[in-house]
Amino acid sequence: MGHRRNVFESAIEANLHRDSGGSES
Repeated sequence: MGHRRNVFESAIEANLHRDSGGSES
């Protein structure tokens, strides 16, 4: 059950980082 949540959080964090990095860079 924890793995599923981790995947979701990981994807969300990755998306946020990508959006921030892409916009800033």
